[in-house]
Amino acid sequence: MTSIITAADIQNYAPELDLSQYSAATLSGMCSQATARAAAYCNVEGFDFAQQVDETDRAYISNDGELQVSVHRRPIFSIQSVSLTKGGFSTSLNLTDSTGAALYQIPYPGNKFVFPNSYFYLTGTYLAGGSSQLYTLRGAKTFYKMTYYGGFQVIPDDLKYACILYVRDIIAKKNNPGGLQSFTQGSYSESSSVDKSGRSNFIKEAEDILNNGDFARMEF
Repeated sequence: MTSIITAADIQNYAPELDLSQYSAATLSGMCSQATARAAAYCNVEGFDFAQQVDETDRAYISNDGELQVSVHRRPIFSIQSVSLTKGGFSTSLNLTDSTGAALYQIPYPGNKFVFPNSYFYLTGTYLAGGSSQLYTLRGAKTFYKMTYYGGFQVIPDDLKYACILYVRDIIAKKNNPGGLQSFTQGSYSESSSVDKSGRSNFIKEAEDILNNGDFARMEF
């Protein structure tokens, strides 16, 4: 996975960190690990701009019969092909009508695309039983296969900062494996910056940024 941060970004976003003890290779590895952890939390394939070939996952049909697909590399830049499969039924979707107008929409912030319930009617396609409504597929195990370009051509600052927080977590665990925030020896006591789930304050802040910034892929 391509890292979206560099050692220079760590210095810019966390100038108080002393990085002198780490080699360039180690810092590069931390950046890659931080990007991978952020992507895993967000359930995406990566954040950088790239072509996603034959991505396959479940498709969602809303109560209004709209086909909605939440993609794994966001935001969507352009779509090359989409097909739907339900059991023995499979069809490639037309992306434009006879005039070249798009039959789908990519609502802001570009994390999903939507086909209207009337898609099959508009394209003269019929499902088993003669239905021309996407709603017919609602509740079924319908899957999509899609090739498209997506990801950020310029990485947003808040996304970079979230990855820097993962780097800070990595460094904190190297320097303080127990995650102790304070320690006293007389009448032993300790407090920890890690919660019961093992998530540090750095991780919790990073996850808040990823959720609030719409970087995390949510299932319908």
